[in-house]
Amino acid sequence: MNSSEVNQNSVESVEEGDDFAEKAMQLLTNAEKKAKKEKLQPPFPMPFTNPAALMYEIEIQRQSANKAENKAALRQTYIGQETHHSTLPLNSLSRISLQEMQVRQRHEGKYLLCRIITPAVRLVSTTFAVEDPNGWAQVISTYNYPGTQYANERELETLLPVHSIIAIREPWAKMALAGDHTHIRIDSPSDVVFLREGDELLTDIRWSSGRRPCTILSRSASEWKSVGDKHFREKEYFPASVAYKRALEKQPSLIAARLNRSLALIKLELYDPALGELRAVLDTTGLPTNDKQKALYR
Repeated sequence: MNSSEVNQNSVESVEEGDDFAEKAMQLLTNAEKKAKKEKLQPPFPMPFTNPAALMYEIEIQRQSANKAENKAALRQTYIGQETHHSTLPLNSLSRISLQEMQVRQRHEGKYLLCRIITPAVRLVSTTFAVEDPNGWAQVISTYNYPGTQYANERELETLLPVHSIIAIREPWAKMALAGDHTHIRIDSPSDVVFLREGDELLTDIRWSSGRRPCTILSRSASEWKSVGDKHFREKEYFPASVAYKRALEKQPSLIAARLNRSLALIKLELYDPALGELRAVLDTTGLPTNDKQKALYR
């Protein structure tokens, strides 16, 4: 056993008197058996999943997770298969659709273009649903994604906004170890690339489900700054840094967002990127004295 293999849907409330150890061993034994069997099975074509049905299932998971927040919970994880991350730049990959994918296979040399269609849910992995331009849907299970380990709904909304368009580098389609559904597993956050308006990968792309308002694209710089300010006041420093970054992508000259992002990064002990933001502030032509003092003090 050399890496993590997790059933993202397996969260059980444990009432007083329940035997944690007994339940844990039974869950892990079942997962181990299935993992060994999975390794021997051949790939098969990705089945069609209706987006509306998947959106409903994810919402049920979200409600279940919220109900379990104040209860003891047993979450299943099994170490069984190697992790994977892409080392190739996105512009060197060719696009693949969900319909063209094979389950139990890593799609080397390919990327999946898709759009997030549900709020993210934090269980063992961070889980959400996507659709591709052809209207096929699939579950995405992300591991090691920054800022999600103890994230609440508000934080997840900032980190993984609904209707964001993303590219997944060299996607890995799998069967879940508990249950009979398929999902795409992502072990490295660098394999998820958020695409912006005007990106050449979106040229001539038409979505069969029609246009959806993308939060990342529709919010103004000042609105993203306000989102960052709210996170910062709640000591949610990582999503605050992300919100400020999105404000700066909209308006690089927004000094207040750059100063605030530097402070959020300092709180996270990410000193190198914080210093980069402060240097950018100090390089600004006509910088007000008050802003210069803030940058020098930090």
